[in-house]
Amino acid sequence: NILFGTEIKFGFTGTPYLGTEGQGWTDADYTGTEVDWIMISFRTDIDSNTEIARTAAILNKDGSVNFIDRCVLSPPLSSTYIVLEHRNHMGVMTPQAINVNNGYLFYDFRVGDSYRDATSFGQKLMSDGTWCLYAGDSNQNDAPSFDINGTDKSIWFENNGLFDNYIPPDFNLDGDVNGQDKAVWERNNGISSRVPK
Repeated sequence: NILFGTEIKFGFTGTPYLGTEGQGWTDADYTGTEVDWIMISFRTDIDSNTEIARTAAILNKDGSVNFIDRCVLSPPLSSTYIVLEHRNHMGVMTPQAINVNNGYLFYDFRVGDSYRDATSFGQKLMSDGTWCLYAGDSNQNDAPSFDINGTDKSIWFENNGLFDNYIPPDFNLDGDVNGQDKAVWERNNGISSRVPK
């Protein structure tokens, strides 16, 4: 799995989220520390209908996140579940609500597994002890949660051989769709979560 990849020049738009973060940006708006755009949402409980805020954000090479809209959450808020989604990785959610302390919210998805039940997966544990997202979920329309399956392989197959494109079946984030991306999908095929969409 690859959590970090090459710099991307596009905002996070499209269904079901039609945000304006990054619209009109050019290469000059990027510093070179960026990896990709991600979606962050906040919930008062596990179910998706408890969502209180959602925003596109930039994932940096060091794992930190830059929010374009710094005021996405409205006080007072004592705790929240954090959901992280990426265009071709299985989405994750914190295993419990995270406390807001003095107006600050901090959580590091790299240091532990995320929300899961006895029949599902949260994150993938790498050999260096870091937890990352499962790659290979190019079909983000799975319901009721995230799933890596044959539909994702079909999307890869339809786009195999496309180069220099920012598209979901580029599972290793190198800008090309080829056999290396299929290998990423094969390692994670059959993985599913129970993070409610």
